[in-house]
Amino acid sequence: MDNSNTRDIPLRDLLLIVGDYLREGLRYWWVCIIAGLLVGGYLAWDAKNTPLTYVAPITFVLNDNSGGGGVGSLLGQFGLDSGGGTGATPDKILALAKSQKIIHSVLLDSVLVDDQSDRIANHFLRVYHLPAEWELKDGEQSIRNGAIAAMSEKEKSLLKRLHQFVLHEDNGILRINAEKKTEIIKVTVTTLNEDLSLALATNIYDKLSLFYTKESTGSSRASVDKLRYKADSVAAALSAAEYQLATTMDTRLDIQQQRGLLRQAQLDRQVQILSLSYAEILRNLETADFALSSRTPFFQTVDVPFTPLYQDQPSWKLQLVYGCLGGGFFGFLLVCVLKFYRSVMNP
Repeated sequence: MDNSNTRDIPLRDLLLIVGDYLREGLRYWWVCIIAGLLVGGYLAWDAKNTPLTYVAPITFVLNDNSGGGGVGSLLGQFGLDSGGGTGATPDKILALAKSQKIIHSVLLDSVLVDDQSDRIANHFLRVYHLPAEWELKDGEQSIRNGAIAAMSEKEKSLLKRLHQFVLHEDNGILRINAEKKTEIIKVTVTTLNEDLSLALATNIYDKLSLFYTKESTGSSRASVDKLRYKADSVAAALSAAEYQLATTMDTRLDIQQQRGLLRQAQLDRQVQILSLSYAEILRNLETADFALSSRTPFFQTVDVPFTPLYQDQPSWKLQLVYGCLGGGFFGFLLVCVLKFYRSVMNP
């Protein structure tokens, strides 16, 4: 009986303490209201001053057959480089998409934004008012050359700065992620201009797919090209030998001279050897070319952005409600903390 009473006392005291703090919060209700209005007003003001952005997401999958055992063995039979690839990984695609090779080539592309044809880099400078923000001097406010080798030092520096600006997380311009299970890769571009968002997203996908395809099949494709060059050389030699044989047979006298017969036999044997070699090279070339095409990575888009793009801007009304609720709760906590402080200092 006594044990039951001792267990009831702490619970009753706890309820009394909670009730006491609630009454203290109701007593100073104006603190909660003022805190809620201040926080809600600030969040609403911040939402109304947040610029409108345009979101251009593009999703795609990659079917990468590089490094396939059967195809690699088939290429190896003809002395071709199988590439030694290990297959595509999401991390590799993400790293390539953010690399200087891809981003620089995209920034130097010329596109139409607001009916103005210019490089994407210069569109970024104009749309985001970067020359004024970065305090760029005259002659440093645009990129004129399309090749890095032809750029001045100032243009190269500006290009690197734009690269960092695009990838900076606080700017929220470029986000790339990949689903590990589905292997679906998503590139999301968010800028202040609808045309710029669309152009940047599509150009990144185009440059990435083209570069990855060349990079993963470059060595094997070079080997196939060598085999094709060899086939062309043998075909030219065979054509020349056949022409010489026909000429010898047409100009040979009726008298069977040994030298003429010997030359005809040599040319006939050369034509036969070249014909067999040419046929074998063609067979190997067709097989190797088919194997190479089978292991070429294939990019397939899932969702492609198109206008009108999704407009992203926080609602000031929702921010006002969330701010009032959060600020009111913060004001209540402040009242509770002050009451606890007084109870400790004045027991």
